[in-house]
Amino acid sequence: MVLEEGSRITLNTRTRIAVHLARHVREVVLRDGEAFFEVSKDASRPFTVRTSIGSARAIGTRFDVYLEDNHLSVTTQEGKVMLATPVGGGMASW
Repeated sequence: MVLEEGSRITLNTRTRIAVHLARHVREVVLRDGEAFFEVSKDASRPFTVRTSIGSARAIGTRFDVYLEDNHLSVTTQEGKVMLATPVGGGMASW
């Protein structure tokens, strides 16, 4: 699927997401499954993928997020993403 701001999302089977685009935010909630993101560059609106066990934030990159049960995997193909735990956790750049 192509979002109105130009980013592309490729969903794997049995994947559930919700998309929220606003003036200062681009956010996808990955409820279950796997999605590959090709994020269009927009420094004023970071792109965040949130899950129940952590999140990944990017400005312009290509990365995959896979959530199954209690396991979260984030793989970058190009660029960097910032990873964070859901509450009170730190953030790391990959």
